[in-house]
Amino acid sequence: MKTTTSSFGLILKTVATLFIFTIAGSGDRLLATTYTVNSAADNGAGAGTSGDLRYCLAHVADGDGVTFSLPNPTTITLTQGEILVQNSVTLTGPGTGNLFINGTGGHRIFTLATGGSTNLTINISGLTFTNGASGSIGGALLIQSGSPFTVTVNLSNCVFVANLAQFGGAIDSDGILNIHDCILAENTSGSQGGVLYNFGAGIATIDHSTLANNEVNGDGGAIWNNHTLNITASTLSGNAATGDGGAIESTNGTVTIVNSTISSNLATGSGGAIVNGGTLDVDATTIAFNHANDAGGVESLLSASLASVINTIIASNTATTADADVKGVFDSQGDNLIGNTNGATGWIGGDLVNVDAKLGPLQDNGGATFTHLLLTNSPALDAGDDANRQVTDQRDVSRPQGKGTDIGAVETSLCEIDTNTPPISIACSSNLTVIATFVGGATVTFAVTAVDNCDTDTPVVVSFPASGNVFAFGTNTVNSAATNGLGGQIGCSFTIFVEGSRNVLQDQLQQLTALFNAAPTGPNAKGLAKAIVALTKGVDALNWATDEDPNSKTGKAVFSAAARAVSSLLALQKKNGPDAALQGIIDQTIASTRLAAVISIQSFLGGSAKDLAKAQAALSSGDAATKPVTAIHDYAHAWHSASL
Repeated sequence: MKTTTSSFGLILKTVATLFIFTIAGSGDRLLATTYTVNSAADNGAGAGTSGDLRYCLAHVADGDGVTFSLPNPTTITLTQGEILVQNSVTLTGPGTGNLFINGTGGHRIFTLATGGSTNLTINISGLTFTNGASGSIGGALLIQSGSPFTVTVNLSNCVFVANLAQFGGAIDSDGILNIHDCILAENTSGSQGGVLYNFGAGIATIDHSTLANNEVNGDGGAIWNNHTLNITASTLSGNAATGDGGAIESTNGTVTIVNSTISSNLATGSGGAIVNGGTLDVDATTIAFNHANDAGGVESLLSASLASVINTIIASNTATTADADVKGVFDSQGDNLIGNTNGATGWIGGDLVNVDAKLGPLQDNGGATFTHLLLTNSPALDAGDDANRQVTDQRDVSRPQGKGTDIGAVETSLCEIDTNTPPISIACSSNLTVIATFVGGATVTFAVTAVDNCDTDTPVVVSFPASGNVFAFGTNTVNSAATNGLGGQIGCSFTIFVEGSRNVLQDQLQQLTALFNAAPTGPNAKGLAKAIVALTKGVDALNWATDEDPNSKTGKAVFSAAARAVSSLLALQKKNGPDAALQGIIDQTIASTRLAAVISIQSFLGGSAKDLAKAQAALSSGDAATKPVTAIHDYAHAWHSASL
């Protein structure tokens, strides 16, 4: 069937209409709009896609974005009260040190709410929220879902500081809250949750973040939870509660803590670090130096074993009355280190109990958050569960670093606990002496190894010249370098001395002299003296063009001297019996004369083909000879024929 132009246009129009209808019906727009905040004022003024923050957030639709074009740093002071956000939007700030949103201490900063009509996803990054205040809930942010709809808020690279509320000093949430790479500090609650009040159907996930120096006049110095709380690779430190749970109080629901540090928190009541009234799962975490009136570390309130712990340190906590580290019923999964088990049950044979964890101070040990390194003699080193270990530690350093996985939040490497240990160790070959095998010298193999003391990776070792290369006569220097994955480098060097025929004879002369000096009046003294005299003449510089090639005019004297020396040593063995040292000198002396012949043949430049054939025949004859002196004479003929 043919399609006319008019009918084809109708088809396109129909398809386009259907496409637009489909997009519109889905609640999403084809193109998002980016609004730009270009004013630090707070009067709702703006035009088009630019204006102050209140204007931009009032005009965005679902899927739009808000960016900032302001001098750095800038503070936006909200003089007109909190801002209500009821659309899915992405706020991208210039960085926490460049833009501050100030609630003036008189009202909340943002309420993020569904309005009961649709799910929302709100992304916020690169901003600092400060001086937000509420007489009820959420000093900086109120995340408010309306069933059956949910608000999801993703916070990244944000700071919440000096905010205040009755519940949730910084944030109150019954939605889905994801906090990544944020700092939440010095926030205050009048009742529950110095930073966060997570209630209702709230699901809060915190990773690579710091919650520090927050306080509550009640329970949960940093967090109060009664639904779902997940904490990974984060540090909760210096938080305080006048009631229970210096860092966390969970009255119900589930708390999961992995690769995190809970340190130096304070509760006037119980649970300097955690009070748990629901399900608690703790893995590869360090809970230390917390204090409470009762249960300085972790208190599990339920009689059922709902507090599961694995590869975790709970130690060095203190309590005014009793139960310094743990209190209640726990379900150990093994390989924990518990400083003091008084007041708690549930520990198993694989746990290290009633021991000092030997922890370093809370400090910057790399990574996004402060941590405690294990000291050199800590029993937690290499004592974790390798089969069930986390792949990395709190700092994202790979596990294990030593023979096994460490217990706790940090996988400590040798170079971190011993400042005298270099990041990389390299072991060069010792200096080598080898005998040449052909006119170019010798092919030499060697080994240079390296170990990364701070990681499990094997450094890359490069040597120049490389192993397996041909090394020329004389002294060759090899330079080696080992490089780890971070670019760290260490080097070493050694020498390879390739001996020619004269060098080999000099070695034998030294050995003969040593044997003679050891027994100058012994039964071998006379024969050794004869051999020494012969080889002394053989190594005379006048008889050598180079260390590998005898002089063409006087070189015959080298072979004659070698033959006389060997004859003297053979006579000694015949008289006094076999001698391994003497036999070794005989073998090396013969080998030196053969090497001189081989090099002469390989470097044959002139003469006739007949001379070369004679030389090769003589070499073969020497190799087949059964008598040492005969072999030397044959090698002399080979050298002479090739030297013509």
